[in-house]
Amino acid sequence: MPAAKDFCIMAIRSNSFQLSDLWVEAIRPVCNAQGYLNYEDFSRLALFHETLGYYRRETVRVGKSADRDFYTSSSHSRVFPDLVIAACEHLLAESGLPISSFEFCEIGAEPGVDPWRERTLPFAGYRILRLGQAFEIPEFAVVYSNELFDAQPFHRWLAQNGKWCPIHLCMQGNQLSEVIASQPLTESEARATALLPKAPAMEYHLDWSTAASELMQNIVNTSWNGLLLAFDYGMSWKQRIEETPQGTARAYRSHRQIEDLFHNPGAQDLTTHVCWDALSAVLKNAGFGSIRIHSQSRFFLEHAAPSLQQIITASNTLTDPRKGQLLELISPGFFGQKFQVLSALRGEIRTS
Repeated sequence: MPAAKDFCIMAIRSNSFQLSDLWVEAIRPVCNAQGYLNYEDFSRLALFHETLGYYRRETVRVGKSADRDFYTSSSHSRVFPDLVIAACEHLLAESGLPISSFEFCEIGAEPGVDPWRERTLPFAGYRILRLGQAFEIPEFAVVYSNELFDAQPFHRWLAQNGKWCPIHLCMQGNQLSEVIASQPLTESEARATALLPKAPAMEYHLDWSTAASELMQNIVNTSWNGLLLAFDYGMSWKQRIEETPQGTARAYRSHRQIEDLFHNPGAQDLTTHVCWDALSAVLKNAGFGSIRIHSQSRFFLEHAAPSLQQIITASNTLTDPRKGQLLELISPGFFGQKFQVLSALRGEIRTS
């Protein structure tokens, strides 16, 4: 057991979770000599370990049925793809090139989930780029993702006495506990610390994924031109510091929010809100313009209005399933405000 002097005074969690032997073997190599690992290393293993990770399991995770863990905008497969296509046409209208010049590239799609398959797409082609594959993006492309950046490994921090302290996990035998330990910062923690806003004087949690920014950097590293669309949920730095004192990291399983992030690794989804400021900065540095962040409802109202109107007027039946799905996608009480859309253009087609 690490000596008591290794711990700062803190009040996070004293309970612990008993790991399976497989997870002990998976986690031990990333622990330091005292048995500590940071949340980024833990969440990366929990999500993407090659055999045990949540997103490596051979199972369907997304959908409304009781045996799934969560559902997203793309689960509304009767209308969501049509609205996305209409928005692409609107955003590319000033490019001088027809939409048929651009290939549609979806990054990070769930295995077995393909809402585009049964549609006649107006693009030059369509490809899915899985995580772990090389991002081979054609010269002219629409690069699209849905809840990709919120599903990346993340750090957790606690503000104490005006200073950010990284939250670690401690493994003792097969027990895993959440602690703050007076250990030197890891390389990734040091990089993240340099980018954090000033810590508030009161105790405050902050969850942030530098891995999400690194993923965006990998996507825009190649010299493709066109439109980027990222559907996700996130906040600005200002919102994170002023509105979420308990942080935004959480776990989901069977459509329920789970209190303990480090319980049942690999069996529950881990997620935290995207930092829109950080992703926008990556895009700006890569030569993108017209960078906009809208609520999902406003995005579709501005860029897919004719399709919205067509769905609304197509039938007078109040029980029309397309209307029901549209309501969930744009209503403030459902996905309309919960989700946001980051859009940006690069190349000769850029409009500003």
